[in-house]
Amino acid sequence: MTTTHFIDRVLRDLPLYTTCIPSNHITSITSEVKADKLKPPFYFIVNTAPAHIEIGGHWMLIYCKRTEVEVFDSLALSRDLLPPDIIHFLNFYKKVVYSNTPIQSPSSIYCGLFAIARALSISNGQTLETFLSHFLTRDLDQNDLLVEDYIVRTLNEVY
Repeated sequence: MTTTHFIDRVLRDLPLYTTCIPSNHITSITSEVKADKLKPPFYFIVNTAPAHIEIGGHWMLIYCKRTEVEVFDSLALSRDLLPPDIIHFLNFYKKVVYSNTPIQSPSSIYCGLFAIARALSISNGQTLETFLSHFLTRDLDQNDLLVEDYIVRTLNEVY
């Protein structure tokens, strides 16, 4: 299982990385964007569980670009399943692009690693489509090993 601390340690030196937070703390990012203190492009990792839930939830990456927001979700869950705090944040943007291709098996606990991998791919200038092409779309159980390999390979390129 991936933790906020682990994600922060891996990503903290990447130029567009902002933070890793629980869903009910997303208002802090909303406040910074409204106050014009945080301008795109930037991304952050958010857990669908609120702060008081210590174990559980699902890690996702939200990438705020100049003209759109990308929501990367390795399970490609429906927007209807997002917590209200995340939906409220996304409503500030005119164009929101969702990753509609699941690359994580429902039985996997690697969502944090998939979010880290997407962050690293952004640092490498990869589009969402290019990133997704590194993974299988049918035998999703194999993608846990692929994401581990991807992270190790890409960490060497980025750092």
